[in-house]
Amino acid sequence: MNRPVFVGIEIRQSIKEQIISWWKQNVGSELHENLFCHHITLEFKPKETSPVMKLVGTSILFKIAGVLEDENCQTIVVKLDDKIPYKGTSMPHITIATNGSTPPKYSNQLINESFMIPFDGPYLSGLAKGF
Repeated sequence: MNRPVFVGIEIRQSIKEQIISWWKQNVGSELHENLFCHHITLEFKPKETSPVMKLVGTSILFKIAGVLEDENCQTIVVKLDDKIPYKGTSMPHITIATNGSTPPKYSNQLINESFMIPFDGPYLSGLAKGF
């Protein structure tokens, strides 16, 4: 396998639909125009020897732990098992949507500079893969 740009947990369409439904029922705000809800980044530019590379192809459980949103972006923070290696610049998360001009990586800034509203959300799963 060629070394991926990043390793993450892919959000399948059925899980994406569950997350969007959960957002509408529990958060209530309208989603911004650019819908993402695509993945959870575990490590950006991993080395071939990185422990995250061993996860590729496995199913990983995660739990919705909180939400953040502003006029630019809507993000769900997730809780991963402590055994899952994570090397992100903020907390593990899924960028749900942005306003049309904001890139999805803005979620990291939102998490680092804003207050998360905690939630005891559902457990969901996705497949670890290289992107």
